[in-house]
Amino acid sequence: LHRGRLRPRVFADAGLRKQVEAVLHPLVLEELAQQLTQTDAPYCIAMVPLLIEAPAARALVDRVLVVDCEPATQLARLMSRDKVDEVTARAMLASQLDRARRAAAGDDILMNEGGLKQLQDAVHRLHAFYTELAAQRDYRRAGLRLP
Repeated sequence: LHRGRLRPRVFADAGLRKQVEAVLHPLVLEELAQQLTQTDAPYCIAMVPLLIEAPAARALVDRVLVVDCEPATQLARLMSRDKVDEVTARAMLASQLDRARRAAAGDDILMNEGGLKQLQDAVHRLHAFYTELAAQRDYRRAGLRLP
C-alpha cells in the first residue's frame, strides 16, 4: 500500500474512501484487539484515529484520550508530517470528526499546543492518573484535561 499515492485520491473521492475504509477498518480493529490481549502492562495506550468513529473499536477500550491542538497547528503538523499540500491536508481533516465531537468523545483531553516541557509534564500526570485507575480498576472516574 503506497499511502502517498493513495491519499490524494481517497480524500478527493468519498466513495473510494468508503471502499478503502471498508477493507482497512476491520483489519485495523482485528490487529488492535489482538495487541490489546497480548499486553500485560497496567494500562496501554493505543493510537487509533478511527477509535471514536467506530463503535466496535470503542468497545475494545476502557477510556479514550483525545490529544488536541488548535486547528491551525493541526493543519501545519499534518502538512509537515505527511508532506502534503494544504488542499490535501484540509480534505484529510474534513473527512475526520470535528474537534468538538472528538473532545466530547474523550474521557481525557491532552492539549498539545505548548512546548515540549509542558507536554512532558502533562504526560507524567496522565501516567500517574492511568496507573492509579488501573490499580483501582476505576476506569469510569472523571477525566483529566491537561493543561
